[in-house]
Amino acid sequence: MADSVWRTLSIAQIEYADGIGYGRAKYSYDRDLKHTNNKPANSLEDRLKNDIPGARAEMAAFAWLRPTHWERGPLTKPKKPDLAKFIDVKSVKSRNRRLIVQPGESPDFAFLLVCTAEHPDYEIRGWTWGREAKIQEYLEDVNRNGRPAFYVPNDKLRPPWALYDIVHPMEEP
Repeated sequence: MADSVWRTLSIAQIEYADGIGYGRAKYSYDRDLKHTNNKPANSLEDRLKNDIPGARAEMAAFAWLRPTHWERGPLTKPKKPDLAKFIDVKSVKSRNRRLIVQPGESPDFAFLLVCTAEHPDYEIRGWTWGREAKIQEYLEDVNRNGRPAFYVPNDKLRPPWALYDIVHPMEEP
């Protein structure tokens, strides 16, 4: 895997991201919506355990990629990308976890993996296009729940800087 990029969130950034995560969790809880990744979400507390770290990971990626657009609102159907109108941020709690892309997710999104293990320091690990992630070789039903997903090996991710260059191409002289 390529070199990671690290971003340390300030207290203000953490509080802002926590507010977004809380808003998303409350919105989905009030409407009894199923989590997009089929994670357990029986209570508001369960939803907060997923949505707050996810929003913090998005904040870290946004802080690194800005200026760019951040889709801060509640989750929508069809899913809108989190950043720059084409990047979906995926968070993991440990460095050995792989990027997970669900079968129904867009092949045209760039999926960016961010590790939350060292809070408030976030590791932006790498990324791939949805169409590159959705290959039979990566399809697994890891949880044996009848919901397979694409698990992209860490060594197959593109370097974070390659995505930065797409978001912010160098201007011609």
